[in-house]
Amino acid sequence: MMETMSIDNGKLKDLFKQAMEDLAMVRAIEEGESSGSASRKEIFDILDGKEDSA
Repeated sequence: MMETMSIDNGKLKDLFKQAMEDLAMVRAIEEGESSGSASRKEIFDILDGKEDSA
């Protein structure tokens, strides 16, 4: 006999959102592994809005 699983829309949306965030994190890590390195100063300059100085 087959049972039906009941999941409310809110929980389903949260699950989907978490899965999408996890995929985005994996993609960001993969991109970071294949890019060049950056100094601490370059990172903080970007975070401070000084992107053109990198």
